Amino acid sequence: MMTVDLGLLAQQAIELLGHDIAAADAEVRIDGLPSCVAAPDLLIRVFLNLIGNALKYGRSADRPLRIAVSSEDDGSWHRIVIKDNGPGIPPQNAERIFEPSQRLVTDDKAEGSGFGLSICAEIVKLHNGRIFADKTSETGARFVMELPKAPLQ
Repeated sequence: MMTVDLGLLAQQAIELLGHDIAAADAEVRIDGLPSCVAAPDLLIRVFLNLIGNALKYGRSADRPLRIAVSSEDDGSWHRIVIKDNGPGIPPQNAERIFEPSQRLVTDDKAEGSGFGLSICAEIVKLHNGRIFADKTSETGARFVMELPKAPLQ
């Protein structure tokens, strides 16, 4: 574990997803992410999965895809928010999607094994944090990753 700039990790994930972002004609914006003590390779994987899922499932025929990665201050937590302007996640599925092999989209066009979000949950748990899909988001999907501000013990 080391002190890492979450904005830099998110930017690295965006660079790795560059082809997919261009193919989706998507705009991905990063706004003021903090630094924290973390395992950088693991958190890049979380950003890759969350942004990648937005690219796969956030498309809408009537508007260009927009993805925002931002932070909110929540006292003792770094709250990182990944939000898109796509169709969103039905509230009744917001918790189920973090279970292994759970997929909301079952058509053959959507690649993936259904393990991505469960792996993200385990990574965030290793950092003494939590991750969830915000059930109150009125438009698009909104994922929240909370990481402790205090260094891990």
